[in-house]
Amino acid sequence: MKKLIVLVSTLTVGVGGVLATQSFAAGDRPLAPAAAAAHPAPAPVARTESTPTPTPTPAPTPAPEPAQPAQPAARVAPVRTAAAPQQVAPPATSAQSAPQSSFSPHGAEPAPGPVPPAPPVDHIITVPEGTTVWRVQDMGPGATYLSDVSFVDARHGWAVGGWNGDIRVTRDGGQEWEQQFAGGPELTGVAFVDRLRGWAVGFDGTILNTTNGGATWSAQASPGGDYLAVSFADRTHGWAVGNCGVISATTDGGATWVSQVPPPAPWTCDNPTLTDVHFVDSRHGWAVGGDVLLVTTDGGETWSRRSLPGSTLYDIDFIDARRGWAVGFNTILATTDGGRTWVAQGGDLVDTALSSVDFVTRNAGWAVGAGLDGQAVILATSDGGETWTEEVAVPTPLLRAVVAVNPEKAWAVGSSILAR
Repeated sequence: MKKLIVLVSTLTVGVGGVLATQSFAAGDRPLAPAAAAAHPAPAPVARTESTPTPTPTPAPTPAPEPAQPAQPAARVAPVRTAAAPQQVAPPATSAQSAPQSSFSPHGAEPAPGPVPPAPPVDHIITVPEGTTVWRVQDMGPGATYLSDVSFVDARHGWAVGGWNGDIRVTRDGGQEWEQQFAGGPELTGVAFVDRLRGWAVGFDGTILNTTNGGATWSAQASPGGDYLAVSFADRTHGWAVGNCGVISATTDGGATWVSQVPPPAPWTCDNPTLTDVHFVDSRHGWAVGGDVLLVTTDGGETWSRRSLPGSTLYDIDFIDARRGWAVGFNTILATTDGGRTWVAQGGDLVDTALSSVDFVTRNAGWAVGAGLDGQAVILATSDGGETWTEEVAVPTPLLRAVVAVNPEKAWAVGSSILAR
């Protein structure tokens, strides 16, 4: 049986990106400030250029004959269920090549090209009965793209992105989004621990802090580097990671930040770029980038490096010190021992570049990104990843990040904001 859903919304479309590969498990070794040559570093994420490129005036061409208006076709989105999880194979001798793409999971934009059209205001999607459909939320005036999102409850959330350091806030679950801040370097990550206290990070060593829900934002001094992600375990303990393996940490809410892995010297990049970091408390944390997984059990005083050959991972999420998930290209991995061993999930469903994953319980979670056709993909599980189902989104290019506050309420951001 089918049901007909009419979504009435306004969508502002920008351009943005994702990319990734596959995975395994291996041994540990401590991470030094300079990475070993045996583990090649992923290329640093490039920042978005804000200066437009002049274009020549095209020669006049004859006006085309008027075309007859075509009736819009309904998009049928099938729901697929993934295969059962399988144990990840031992490290491969050679990595499988990932499809080439200009996508990047945090911040950087693809080369200039035609902007995909926004869905019509009255967009009709025909889907099977019982399918969850995500609806578009208006990003607000001037928004281009968003790189990360953080919600503390079902009403209060913040999203960051844009080449001009854009911060947006909602106080009603996304019915309305408004701009709180703009005018700095590109922002790539955001983390709030309650309705008042939050941090945003970005390029050029940018760390911003608010203690009043974003009414005002203040810059915090940092060791430097281009930050791509931030995680706070509580009001005082936080970490930021980014290009060339930089890791900075604070134990006083950002009053002081120290280097756990310092930024590289000019024109060098020896450590792999880290695209995400996640802590469940002040001691247990993980960071990922390419085929590298970093693990700490002492708040980052020491990090153990575990290589996942053949993988390109972009995001990681844990619900406690043992249970977690990591995603990348054609990859969903799960662990129940803190990241020492991993099993593959998703089966043939994961033919997509997954840029973000978020779980709210041991069973309920989502992963988002873009399919090989460049259109947004949303995967959901209600059994801890034993099976994954594709949920339906209004056609839109690329999703960069997803966050949930309970098994029924979640948001995803990228070229637009979607909510369920």
